Amino acid sequence: MSALRPAAVFLAVLVVAYLFVLLPQSDELDALRASLEGLKAQYLSKKKQAVNLDLLREQVREADRLFGALLRDLPNRFDRRFGDVAAAAQRRGVRIEVLLPERDERAREFYAELAAYLRVRGRYHDIGAFVGDLAAAPGSLLLHDLSLDPSATPGQVTLAATLRAFRYLDDEEVAARRKSARAARKGKG
Repeated sequence: MSALRPAAVFLAVLVVAYLFVLLPQSDELDALRASLEGLKAQYLSKKKQAVNLDLLREQVREADRLFGALLRDLPNRFDRRFGDVAAAAQRRGVRIEVLLPERDERAREFYAELAAYLRVRGRYHDIGAFVGDLAAAPGSLLLHDLSLDPSATPGQVTLAATLRAFRYLDDEEVAARRKSARAARKGKG
């Protein structure tokens, strides 16, 4: 019996060591293996990007060139009277009840927008054709916050919307905006 006691103690020490030392480390080892696989995948992805870096830079230059060309195609002036809107309404037999432009345009980073409240009345299909004409207008006009309601006149509907016209800012305007933004930041700091 005394010979079995050291073997039982040794076996108990092995079980305790396994349960409290090796088993938790096994879980940690599995987590590290999973992390290693993720890092390998990330490395391969970055390696592919590095191999294709020249191609990606060329694509960025091409995208910048195309964006510049599209930007130059935008009009650089607003028709503050929204003549395209009036012409489309007349062509489609739609009556403009309200066309109220905002007083000032809102300048963004490289473009400016002028919003106007628009309310027109006409037959449903004529209103649809009118909206299609606005979409095809040579300027950059967009309708936002549209609501279409029945009119007091039978067979007629009323369209209310915010009309936004856009124009690009030329290089001098962009430079002036950046200069004034820098000055404003300096004044605050």
